[in-house]
Amino acid sequence: VYRRGGLIGLFVSGITLGRNMMVNTKYLYSSNDKDVDFYYKTLAHERAHIYQQKIMGCFNFYLRTLYEYLVSPGYWNNPYNNPKCLEYWADLYMKLTH
Repeated sequence: VYRRGGLIGLFVSGITLGRNMMVNTKYLYSSNDKDVDFYYKTLAHERAHIYQQKIMGCFNFYLRTLYEYLVSPGYWNNPYNNPKCLEYWADLYMKLTH
């Protein structure tokens, strides 16, 4: 289920919770082309998380996400820069599809 806007947009640009993907629309309706591009990149990134959950199952996906953020961020402290992390692969998917 794709949802736009909502309170979550006050805190993050996009998030996937189970089969619900929420992306902040404030970027979509901006007059700045970079903001609109950011919206579509965020949409692609969150789509990758939907796919990861489909492959891994929701429970395993969130267990691993918590592990990557809290317990073992890997050899880099940022999961977006670590090829062993789910965020890295979601960003790679975003770059390849957008």
